[in-house]
Amino acid sequence: MNINWIFFDVGGVLSDESRYFNFRVNIDLDIIKKYKPEVTRQDILNIWPKISAIQSELDESVFRWFIPEAADEAIAEMRERKQSGPSYTEQQQIRPEAAAVAYELSKKYKLGLIANQHNAIKEKLTTAGVLKYFQHTSISDDYKLEKPNPEIFRITLNEVGADASNSVMIDDNIERSLIPAKQIGMTTVWYQLEDRDVQANIVDYKIRSLNDLLSIF
Repeated sequence: MNINWIFFDVGGVLSDESRYFNFRVNIDLDIIKKYKPEVTRQDILNIWPKISAIQSELDESVFRWFIPEAADEAIAEMRERKQSGPSYTEQQQIRPEAAAVAYELSKKYKLGLIANQHNAIKEKLTTAGVLKYFQHTSISDDYKLEKPNPEIFRITLNEVGADASNSVMIDDNIERSLIPAKQIGMTTVWYQLEDRDVQANIVDYKIRSLNDLLSIF
């Protein structure tokens, strides 16, 4: 395996975003039930992979899926409720092993980010001692592009002079990241947060912890 660059997603990979995920799903479900009381939390989780492939903000896609006739009103309420609560960045917790794993990998590979994040996350990664091991730290907030748009992968690779065939993408979201990464020729690693069927030839490796990377690369 001839690998030069390893690129990481942040939410779900370098950080545990489960607190925020539950926060957002609870808000979405509460709003949807005003219009369709029969919708359950599991219904939202079931369609999450499908909406992840849509080039749109995830919560907006949830409302347009379940209540298209009231989506705009629901989106406005969702944004207002989120603004009154803790932010996404505040609710993320950098994984305690992230710095040590990044340090070990940086001895052999160049490390980069390909992540849908606000720039505020860089401060958390820096404070946790992670970002100093990364040669590429630009994210969606810098490019004004988000996954699953394949252009964010191409721009990143071009910017650092990397070839897709010699690069790895690590992500917890198959549809939003690993599928477009595989389509341009990257090696893919799925940070597996759930048990589900995976489309053939999309995932090259599966991990349950960042430490698992050290036995692969």
